[in-house]
Amino acid sequence: EVDLTGSDDEDGEMADAMVGPVFAAWGTLRRAARTLQIPDLSLEAVVALLDASSAEERPALLPTAVQAVADVVIGLLQALSVDSKGAEKALAPVSVLNVHTWPEALRVYLRYAAARPYQMLVSCPRGEQNELCNDNEKEEGVLGTEDGERRRAVMDTEVAAQGATLLRIAEHLEAGSFWTLKLKDRLHVVAFLCEQLLETNAFRQEAEVEEEQLPFILRMRRDMMDAIREEEAATAPQPKPAPPPEKPPEKSDKDAPPGASSADKKP
Repeated sequence: EVDLTGSDDEDGEMADAMVGPVFAAWGTLRRAARTLQIPDLSLEAVVALLDASSAEERPALLPTAVQAVADVVIGLLQALSVDSKGAEKALAPVSVLNVHTWPEALRVYLRYAAARPYQMLVSCPRGEQNELCNDNEKEEGVLGTEDGERRRAVMDTEVAAQGATLLRIAEHLEAGSFWTLKLKDRLHVVAFLCEQLLETNAFRQEAEVEEEQLPFILRMRRDMMDAIREEEAATAPQPKPAPPPEKPPEKSDKDAPPGASSADKKP
């Protein structure tokens, strides 16, 4: 059973808005497991690594969750630093990423991202996000128009809020730990790192290879299933033939009623 309940009273039951990011993060981690060098995590494992809180409350779960979070965050930060020189430079003070240094590396990366939210979240300079598809399905700039200003204001608000959230979490990690974050903040961190991973060259290249190999994989799986069914049919015990119907017993002379002659017994 997947527990989507928070670890404290303020968290309560996980809101519907948080379910989507959980599934998105789980899907990204599963697809990128080979790139990140992490096991293929189940949905239950992803929820557990987000929801574990303290050794006092979850003594049996915590060691597994701590190791899982360490593996996931280390893999994500390594992939992001390889793809971005800016991220690599930001993480340079953390010389080695391991189970002891990943919390500090995470704090450094979140502060780095919070300082440049447009670059991290929009993937383009501020002012170039105001493009809109026209009637011919071609993008055209709407900067300076009423619609463009409205869209820019909405995006400015959203990006600023995301940057503020990342900065708040980074500041919390200066004195606290990943486990003292609220459930929604732990989810926000993992979901944000997964979103950044989707933009890396390594992930895109692996996705392209998978897309090219998909027809072959599906055909191979279909052939394998056909071979399994044929093998099962060939090795399955054959049903025993049904026994022939029993013949009714033939009547003998002694079965005839008393006084009947042999001629009377014949039809």
